Amino acid sequence: MDITVTGDATVQTTKLSRRLVLLPYPLEDHINPMLQLASILHSKGFSISILHTRFNAPNPSDHPHFNFVSIPDVAGEKLPVSGTDKLIRLMHYLNDNCLDQIRDCLERLLSEDAGTRVRKRVRVARTTTIWGFLVRVVEGRGYIVKWAPQQEVLAHRSTAGFWTHNGWNSTLESICEGVPMICSPSFGDQLPNARNVIDVWKIGVELENGFERGEIESVIKRLMVDEEGLEMRDRVMSLREKVNICLKKGGSSHSSLEDLVNYIMSC
Repeated sequence: MDITVTGDATVQTTKLSRRLVLLPYPLEDHINPMLQLASILHSKGFSISILHTRFNAPNPSDHPHFNFVSIPDVAGEKLPVSGTDKLIRLMHYLNDNCLDQIRDCLERLLSEDAGTRVRKRVRVARTTTIWGFLVRVVEGRGYIVKWAPQQEVLAHRSTAGFWTHNGWNSTLESICEGVPMICSPSFGDQLPNARNVIDVWKIGVELENGFERGEIESVIKRLMVDEEGLEMRDRVMSLREKVNICLKKGGSSHSSLEDLVNYIMSC
């Protein structure tokens, strides 16, 4: 509802608002970019509702402008997700158990809309993967954390390299912040992503022989000390500039987002 005040009169007008219902896969690599997309779409005037499982549920207080709706009786707090086989089992579990509950949630949202004077259309977007900090000192020399604000860490001026499994989100964030990579891919898209980083873009090195101490020391030295590492940093900074151009008005990423918004509005 828009409320406009003119002199002594208050005029109420009804505005067409579009509700977008977003359903992220309940793992951090999917939740975070979905929330980032939601923030952009909210800035375009959409009303945002986030459907989520209780497992890895996002914190509503971090996004007070969104409506968070928990899917009942699906994916409790103790689902095991470490390891490829368990990730696949989680995917099958959600596909087999979520449909009826998601339908109920959507019907409830539609019912709520019907009870207001603001007319809304519902569109659903879904992905197919935050932990709070749990910190302990490692022999007085560093920290192990369950989760950290990765892009903020990468953006810090003291960060000279990034040891990563090369998921697409991590790879993009590293490029966006101009940080060369040490690559340890495991499965799925991580393998071709790492190959692009190492052999095509030449902005990273591969940790080839597991977690042997000497091997780790060698790749860190290549990345941070050797001439090869300096050249990688120059190349990744060049890629970063190209990314920034894509994000500006007229750039490919900016245009793709505008195309998405226009498509949703046309539905």
